[in-house]
Amino acid sequence: MKMKQYFSTAAIVFAALWSGSTATAQDFKCTSWEAFPLGVKEARVQHTFYRTALKDKNYAEAYKIWTPLFETVTAPVDAPARHFEDGIEIHYELAKTTADAAKKAELLEKMNAIYDHKAKCQGESLSDRAYQAYYLYAAQYDPMKTIERYEKLLASGKEKTPYFALTPIATLTTYYFEKVPKFDKAYMVALYYQLKDICDKNASDKSYQDTWKSIDAEFKKIEDKIFDCNYYSDQIAPAFKANPNDQVKNVEFLETLKKRCGEENPLYVEINAVYEKFKEAELAARWDEIFNAAPAYQKGQMLDQKGQKNEAYDWYEKAFNDPKNGFPAEFTNEDKGKAAYRIAYRYYQSNSYGTARSWCRRASEFRPNWGEPYILVGLMYASSGSSCGPGTGWDSQVVIWPAMDEWQKAKSVDPSCAGDANKHIGTYQKYLPTVAEGHFKNIKDGDSYKVGCWIGTTTTVRLAK
Repeated sequence: MKMKQYFSTAAIVFAALWSGSTATAQDFKCTSWEAFPLGVKEARVQHTFYRTALKDKNYAEAYKIWTPLFETVTAPVDAPARHFEDGIEIHYELAKTTADAAKKAELLEKMNAIYDHKAKCQGESLSDRAYQAYYLYAAQYDPMKTIERYEKLLASGKEKTPYFALTPIATLTTYYFEKVPKFDKAYMVALYYQLKDICDKNASDKSYQDTWKSIDAEFKKIEDKIFDCNYYSDQIAPAFKANPNDQVKNVEFLETLKKRCGEENPLYVEINAVYEKFKEAELAARWDEIFNAAPAYQKGQMLDQKGQKNEAYDWYEKAFNDPKNGFPAEFTNEDKGKAAYRIAYRYYQSNSYGTARSWCRRASEFRPNWGEPYILVGLMYASSGSSCGPGTGWDSQVVIWPAMDEWQKAKSVDPSCAGDANKHIGTYQKYLPTVAEGHFKNIKDGDSYKVGCWIGTTTTVRLAK
């Protein structure tokens, strides 16, 4: 029989097999050549035809011939796995190249059925199931069903799960983290340690070592959202022990541990002790060199650490007069806002309210959505009753109005300050001038009023009812 004839022969066989039948591949037994309706010889001919097409990567042609043959000849005695394996390859290759989503799903579901049929005939194979999961992933099958296939594989394979079956489930689940409710923090953490355990138990195999690097890289994308202190400590501790004098790394370790574990964490304390000792020694040996080369704000920090507070704050202020060279290069506007507020608070503590207010305003310029500077200005206004008046009565009470303006402003720009602002408003509400006092001065609730003294601002009258 010539090659060009195998299409018509296949069609005849297909029609003979399916005439009046609705069976699927899973319904057939583990049968050899003799089960073919047209005889053993014809079965072998059909086998040769589809194998030739498969070798030539003519998967569509191979599919037409393999399909009717497989309906009865599933496990030829001389190559019991051949028809299963070839069928899997045919379906996978066709699924990869089709642009029809429904057709792709149909082909891959048939491929799944072939794997199940093979397992019934030859027993479960961890390798088969690993490739099944991988083919589903590579052919972009339904991602949720693909993940379920990987979950079953991990449950049955445990530490024997093939290395190539580990990265895909990490890739899929990290992508769907927070997009699908199932893949929440608890799920992802459990999966991370499950995959890590498998790789650790196969650490002598370079393939697993390389696979773990890929898995770890996938989880790095979401680590901030799922891991607690222990995860970071477990990673940092061995690296620190291996080279405790690497101060560049120690700075990185300290930043991570401070953020994830807090400064009370034992590992943070241990690393910080090493770093501080190094820093002190280096600073002492190179003080003049480091100080002279440092920008103004850093000079202030160096003096601050030596306890020279007054000199330190002089340099902090100088930093703002030299915005190009006054701060370290990495300083953001948020950092500058905090620095300005720090100066403001020092002036507040020394009762230099006017200067403190000026620095609060500078802090607000750098961080316009930060309420703390407004809270502080409000406190300075509210506590100025005795300096702007006799200590009691109208002139001492009106300072509360601009204070309340500041606290309201704090709430409007920074909702996180609302609790603090409301507390101060509630505290000073009872000290407001009364309606009777306002009537005596011909001033009513809601009027505009200019508060003098160092405050020097126009506010809105609020009278106690």
